Amino acid sequence: MAFSTVASGAGPPIRFVLGPRPAARGKEPNRFSGLQHPLLGSWLATAAAAAVAIRSHSRPQHVPPSRRERMLMRPETTYSGKTGKSKRSSGFFLATPTHPKNSTPVRRSPHAAGLRYRLKQCHASRQLLDLLHDACMAGSADISVFSAAVQRCGHKHWWGPLQHVLHLQQTREIKSDIVHVSSVLHSLATCLRQKGRFAVVPARAQKALEVGRKVFDEGKDVVTTDAEFSILLSSTFKLCYQIADARCREWALEAWEWSSNQAFAKDALTWQAYLSLSERYGEVRLVDRLLTQGQSEGASWTRDPVALGGLLNAAANRCDAARARAIWDTFRLTGLRPNMICYAAYSKAHMLAGNPSKAVDIIEEMERKSVADMNSKIVVDCGQCLLIVYHSSPSELTQQRLLKFLARGDKIIGADKRGNAKNEWRKIKKTADQLLSDATALRLHDVLCEWKAQTASVMKDWEDFDADTDYLIMKKTMRDR
Repeated sequence: MAFSTVASGAGPPIRFVLGPRPAARGKEPNRFSGLQHPLLGSWLATAAAAAVAIRSHSRPQHVPPSRRERMLMRPETTYSGKTGKSKRSSGFFLATPTHPKNSTPVRRSPHAAGLRYRLKQCHASRQLLDLLHDACMAGSADISVFSAAVQRCGHKHWWGPLQHVLHLQQTREIKSDIVHVSSVLHSLATCLRQKGRFAVVPARAQKALEVGRKVFDEGKDVVTTDAEFSILLSSTFKLCYQIADARCREWALEAWEWSSNQAFAKDALTWQAYLSLSERYGEVRLVDRLLTQGQSEGASWTRDPVALGGLLNAAANRCDAARARAIWDTFRLTGLRPNMICYAAYSKAHMLAGNPSKAVDIIEEMERKSVADMNSKIVVDCGQCLLIVYHSSPSELTQQRLLKFLARGDKIIGADKRGNAKNEWRKIKKTADQLLSDATALRLHDVLCEWKAQTASVMKDWEDFDADTDYLIMKKTMRDR
């Protein structure tokens, strides 16, 4: 089994990034011809749209901030062409390369450009569905229009409307292409949770698996290039990662076995997606074997922060700090310089494993090495960790550390637009006020207010310790034995 990253004859696979504003064209300076594809969710930036090279309507404000941030954190070397990456808020998400001679926009009607753009702008699901129904009645809804609607549902986490869009596509007998297949798989993955909630809804997971399998089979019938092949696999593995049950593991193995019998080559992001999925399911030996093989063959993704961040996040989700440390050391030996997402995932692994002090130390190391400043999500995690540290061992030192961090965190959170982070920070601040007023009034489980600490960490199953009992020191002693 060899590792390779290849481009199809039609050009390299599409990667969406921030880029400069394109030149105005005709009377519609804000209309562009090109593929639409959502930015990818999760800790992982997996493969994007298709082997066509045209501009996208997707703009930074159209997608959740976290996805935009993850794409900006990706090194340019992981893209197949010049990215034009820019952190300017006025930038556009562009497909690369953008030379018109390399593009094959056969799936897109130029007459639907305005409609696709309006779909991307919808702020209410009713508005989107009305636009789509009107387009169907007018006979102007091609597959690219349905893809735009699916993508917007994914960006806004509209589960019900997404099902409606897919049903309408089926009744109108609009055939899928690889871009649409990928869009559906990604949107299913991002809509598994209710808005403002963090747990996967079981009924949605079951439906997503059913729809995902059907769409994957459709994708197998339309794959014609290496790029499309990798796009299909990456999207499938992302959905399996998010559902994370035995049925999805079985499906992922079937997909991998099918892929091994095809003549197409997998790109780097496909390998990364499969390894992260395998790590998510605790297939440690398989991951280590593939990593070793990839390193011996000189595969570029074995020295890529995208791969490191994904594997660390998967280990963190299993509350396995020791495994995260082993992964960290393996990649650091290659000379890789981790980015903010890597540090955040490494810190998360220690927090969920019940070592909040180490989690904060990791983020402080990140800032000390000038890798990046904290974003709002890291602020929330560190705030939670410092609450636990102070609750376990109240002292003037831990109190001042907490107070100083709360003041700094207010500034970072205030400048961020992420609603969930703001809500989580309010809980952190409220708990901190209670804790600083009377530490003995709260027990451990009262202090676990951030959602991951409360629902996914090993600390939720610990004894409900009183304050000032040095339980973190006790737990560390037990781990070190």
